[in-house]
Amino acid sequence: MNIKSYDYFNVALSGQSYVSEPFQSNFSTYSLIAISSPIKDMTKTVGVLVAFRYGDDISILSKKISFLDTGKAFVVNSSSKIIGHSNNDYVTKGSNINEILTNIDGSSAYDLISKFSQGKSGCTEIILDNKLQSLSYSLVPSTGWSVIVTVDKSDLLKSLVSLKTANIITGVISLILISLVLIFAISRISKKILYVVSIMELFSKGDFTAKTDSIHLKDSSEIGLMCNSLVEIQKSLNLIIDTIKLNSSNLNNESVGLSSISQ
Repeated sequence: MNIKSYDYFNVALSGQSYVSEPFQSNFSTYSLIAISSPIKDMTKTVGVLVAFRYGDDISILSKKISFLDTGKAFVVNSSSKIIGHSNNDYVTKGSNINEILTNIDGSSAYDLISKFSQGKSGCTEIILDNKLQSLSYSLVPSTGWSVIVTVDKSDLLKSLVSLKTANIITGVISLILISLVLIFAISRISKKILYVVSIMELFSKGDFTAKTDSIHLKDSSEIGLMCNSLVEIQKSLNLIIDTIKLNSSNLNNESVGLSSISQ
């Protein structure tokens, strides 16, 4: 498998750690997230360490989110590309959010999209699926991603006759709570990924003494498998280093002996 043409390889080769967005690879039938880090000899990058996990976790979370009759949630990156949606076709096709929604006057929602790229949060009204909808958006910490929650405005306000004020408040609270739940869930995933990246960064700097948290080693997800793999890599590298030290010591002793004989 040749990965030289992929960003996660080239960015790590340039000396930086990298966490990709979900992508469709040519060596797997699954959408993947790549996590890579440079392997360095002093200041020189001599290799790249890459790990993968399934990329549809975000879309699976999106599918589980629903409220009222039409409420749904999805996730976009800082460039407003959809990376998690109940309709995973948007993710696999690399669709941008401006392809599925517009301002209420029919114009492109460039102002809204710029707020995503700036990591802002707020609420607005947009046209989605040819319907007027209320939209709430919030930043997912440490990722640059934004969680977007939408609901048909007619759905949000349909019970005004009997419970006007209560339904409005409940609807707004529901939007906020759903956003918080999704942010929390995605933050947990991102924290696990960042933990693996931190271990890989230590390896890239030549520090193979770091201890992997037992909580992550017992994790039954792909993160747990990656952490256990890193531990095995750490053991192998430490064994190689110890062997080199031993051989160097033996060579030094033999050199001293030869020097004594020559005298």
